Amino acid sequence: MARWPLRVLAGAAGFVLSGACGPRAAEIDASAAPSETVVDSSLPESLGSIGRRAVSAALRCELQLPARVISTEPVVLTMRLTNPAAGPVTVLTWGTPFEGMWTGHSVLIERDDSPVEYLGPMVKRGAPTAAEYLRLSAGGAAEAALRLDDVFDLTQPGSYRIRPRFVLHDVVWGDDGRIPTPPDAMREAPLRCPEGRLEVLPHR
Repeated sequence: MARWPLRVLAGAAGFVLSGACGPRAAEIDASAAPSETVVDSSLPESLGSIGRRAVSAALRCELQLPARVISTEPVVLTMRLTNPAAGPVTVLTWGTPFEGMWTGHSVLIERDDSPVEYLGPMVKRGAPTAAEYLRLSAGGAAEAALRLDDVFDLTQPGSYRIRPRFVLHDVVWGDDGRIPTPPDAMREAPLRCPEGRLEVLPHR
């Protein structure tokens, strides 16, 4: 299973989901405003009303993938997570590209309206370690990429719908919280990322 590098960026600029006419990911349009890329506002009550508003207003998820590929080409999904808040935030990377591998049903894919089976591992979790967290400074961002074709059969020509279902299993704001968080005190937050479309063309 291919692993792709993690990049932590010093600043946060606009980053939109867009496609390219080839196997490479599209260029970033830094001037465009992101659309439908904020953390879901329906967060657990355990965060409290202030915490829920902070998550919903701050973390931003944006995805990048090709618009079309030949059936023999790789399909790389890149996630960019941005923290435009005034303070740092630390998130558990489980189930996201920042973990470095696919570990479950974080993405649903349909081809011509029919489900595509997930073929990757399903990981049983214990307590997290500090190394499994990602810290984003105020205004900071990070990127990570994984190949979707490692865990889905994307060799059949057709129109594919990519539906992210990412969850941040622990979100720690500021520098006061201890990392790792005990399992019974973890603060989970669903992460809304934009859906994508992919056209797979037959190999000639």
